[in-house]
Amino acid sequence: MWKALNKHNKFEFMFDDFVREFGGEKLSTAENLGTADYLFRSHNVVAELKCLQEDQSRATNLKLAEVIQDWYTKHNQLPPGCSKNGEGLMMRIVDAPSVIRGQWVKILSNPIENLLRKAHQQIRGSKARLGLPSARGVVLIFNEANQLHSRPQDFARLAGEIIQKPQSKFDASRRFPNIHGMVYFSADTVTTVDEITGRSMPFWGPFQVAGSDAQDVLRFQSQLRDGWYQYVSMRTGRSVVRHKRKMKWP
Repeated sequence: MWKALNKHNKFEFMFDDFVREFGGEKLSTAENLGTADYLFRSHNVVAELKCLQEDQSRATNLKLAEVIQDWYTKHNQLPPGCSKNGEGLMMRIVDAPSVIRGQWVKILSNPIENLLRKAHQQIRGSKARLGLPSARGVVLIFNEANQLHSRPQDFARLAGEIIQKPQSKFDASRRFPNIHGMVYFSADTVTTVDEITGRSMPFWGPFQVAGSDAQDVLRFQSQLRDGWYQYVSMRTGRSVVRHKRKMKWP
């Protein structure tokens, strides 16, 4: 469902090239030791790149339909806010009963948590092997084809809650302490409507875990964004239109 980039992925080749031009390093994965993808020494950042390569809209809708069917079986009626059209059942998450809303969020969150858990392991392992305990970990998530998550703020809210989740109700320390920030971005294949301009365009969402590292992570993300947009413009001959949406974690 959620694929890490592999060495045959066209986007990875391009992003590797960009990282080298930006001054970063591609870390070797030859020993298969759970290594993160990149090291940015001048920024003291270890980064892992993940790619959403498949549209999971249909699979997610099928899972949601099962939840709604269970509700129908128990209550002999569709849940409030749910309706049928020619394509099947329709429901907005904000209108769903709390039981369904909780199951819906879990359906959406589980794959994201699996992806972030793997990224955390890779970042943690690279920091240990490189002897960089103070390095900040940043997860770069490129949405190549998953229209299910074309609303960046909604995806980021789910990811942010997972990244900042405590170990347990008895331990307030973060479950993924080696992730200090995330960039969620796309290209022309997945776009979102900018709330200010009303235009549909690719997105770049930088997010930081609150704390002493937040400003340094934001500074890195801003420089990475500027470098990436410049690189894309050079490769395509087109300037990148920047959305004006302000995105942040709660």
